[in-house]
Amino acid sequence: MKGTLPEDFLRHYGLYLRLRKITRCVSSDIDTALAHVASDYDQMSLLVALSNKEGRFASELAKVLDRAPASVTRTLDKLVEQSLVVRSRRRIDRRKVELRLTNLGDESVHHLCGQIAPLLQSRF
Repeated sequence: MKGTLPEDFLRHYGLYLRLRKITRCVSSDIDTALAHVASDYDQMSLLVALSNKEGRFASELAKVLDRAPASVTRTLDKLVEQSLVVRSRRRIDRRKVELRLTNLGDESVHHLCGQIAPLLQSRF
């Protein structure tokens, strides 16, 4: 039949749609839980990635978090303004801007994770 889609495709696509819905729901719950600390899901995910040493450059973080580089840069700008992250040029290759958490950023990520852990445990 020309109009019928393969069963494999439909099963995987259905799973994909459910996972997207869960992700949106959890990120919305996290945003709500973080509202009183002036943070959001995007900021928290960058702080956690930096804390876990998953990336030192914006391009690495964009790949790890599956986000557009421009989106990562905007979020990093906010984190730099809040003194949670610092940018520094590498001495060897001045084109590269290295990122790292400040002491305040490190404290904040631990605080945020402590607030979010119960939410994630209750969801999963």
